[in-house]
Amino acid sequence: MYMNRLEILMQYLKEDPTDPFNLYAVALEMEKTNPTGALVCYEQLLLEHPEYTPTYYHAGHLYWKLGKLKEAATTFQQGIVTTGNKQDYKAQNELKSALLNLTMDED
Repeated sequence: MYMNRLEILMQYLKEDPTDPFNLYAVALEMEKTNPTGALVCYEQLLLEHPEYTPTYYHAGHLYWKLGKLKEAATTFQQGIVTTGNKQDYKAQNELKSALLNLTMDED
């Protein structure tokens, strides 16, 4: 039986729902065809796994893409704080750049 990528990732998530990467992978794949569903996954990650820093970048960009600019800015800002606390300066710089681009895009 053929399973598409999303089905496979959903199976991984079902097998280990406590691993944030599984939900993150589902969100990334889902974003291609179901942005609203992907946003639900990102929001769940931000709530249940706030230390999982890759979420901030992708969730912020999806909010931006969906026209939710305030939520995008807040997500980038929260990510900047979280990555700073973890001393992940590369990710922090990416989030700062995204926030700057969002700010410039709003003007």
